[in-house]
Amino acid sequence: MRKGSAEYVIEVRRVLGRLGDGNRTFSLVQRALKGIRTATPLHLVYLQLEGSASLKPLVEHVRSVLAGPLPSGVQHFSSPGLSVGYEVHDLGAKEPIFPAVFGWQKPSLYGDDSDRVESAINEKLRAYKQPIIVALDLVQVLGEFEAARDAFYGPRPIIVPVDLTGQGRAGDAHLGPMQDGMLVGRSRNAERARERLIALLPFAWGLVGSSAEYDVWAQVLANPALDPPQAFAEFVPIPRFLCIERGGTDSALMQWEPPAKPEDWHHRP
Repeated sequence: MRKGSAEYVIEVRRVLGRLGDGNRTFSLVQRALKGIRTATPLHLVYLQLEGSASLKPLVEHVRSVLAGPLPSGVQHFSSPGLSVGYEVHDLGAKEPIFPAVFGWQKPSLYGDDSDRVESAINEKLRAYKQPIIVALDLVQVLGEFEAARDAFYGPRPIIVPVDLTGQGRAGDAHLGPMQDGMLVGRSRNAERARERLIALLPFAWGLVGSSAEYDVWAQVLANPALDPPQAFAEFVPIPRFLCIERGGTDSALMQWEPPAKPEDWHHRP
């Protein structure tokens, strides 16, 4: 990317989050069973599929279940790399008009996908020996931009002051400084991140109204280990998280620019 006298090498890496894992797995199962039509489809309550697993045993099992007396309650089927829990529902249809699998119960997800974000960044830094900006295309990433910040800088712990003297309140709970991000440590991955990673550019996009228009959400997250610190004015109006003050060799003060609600920025070129 060139703008004025500034020039950056930007590498884009797609991050597929856990929010989409189940959808992709369910789509594979639907595709494998697409030749089966029934009046009593299956509803999946549990689904786990490894990448190299074959779905042929599941297809044969579903055919045999739908051909015989219908079982009641939750049933289980497993084969190498595949585990399925399901119920058979009689929807009252007179003809076999439904696909074999009519729906599924999505699992509850917790935390965020910062581990997947960090893995994607490290993959780019291993491949390129020069300073780069890694642009992360966040696709159904749990936590989205927060996951990118947690991976890069580390999550912010909740600090709850405790009064051990019994003389009064110790203060309100508050967020502490970020810690244990991918820049910290003596591993080669951390060294590469401090040396080569100019900034992160996480972004997501979606269609709005019609396929002719879409919105893009983006942030620039500066590397506080970079010397000298960069202002990234070339990326205006994208919100930027910048290093404004060094606190020695192991800490830095970061600030949003612009400071007022950077997540609410709007720009239509």
